Amino acid sequence: MVNSFIIDMLICIKNGYISKLKQVSCRYNNSCLKILVLLCRYGYINGFYFTKTGLIVIKLKYHLNFNLFNSLEIVSLPSRRLYYDVDQLSIKFKKYPFVVVSNTQGIMLHRDAILKKLGGEVLFYLNNF
Repeated sequence: MVNSFIIDMLICIKNGYISKLKQVSCRYNNSCLKILVLLCRYGYINGFYFTKTGLIVIKLKYHLNFNLFNSLEIVSLPSRRLYYDVDQLSIKFKKYPFVVVSNTQGIMLHRDAILKKLGGEVLFYLNNF
């Protein structure tokens, strides 16, 4: 189950921020790697690296002892997957800055999916309000 790997990684990151850790580790998965690249590109984490044992170590990022990862909402669960088309994505998630969508083109932000006129499964979102 791909979603369970993603959910485990996201909860691990969130718990690391709550515990004020500098880094956390999780199991390697290609989907997790793509999400980590997005998180790093948009400034939610400092980076990540791989260990010899097959783990990914994620470096957590703080700004003035505050993190932006405390408002994580997981939308699709393994038992309840939610799919949205382009119109639903643009209406429902237009005020959210970071919504991750999985579709036939891969894992991307909702803004990129709307520009490519693609819908997909909404995995999670971060709300910075």
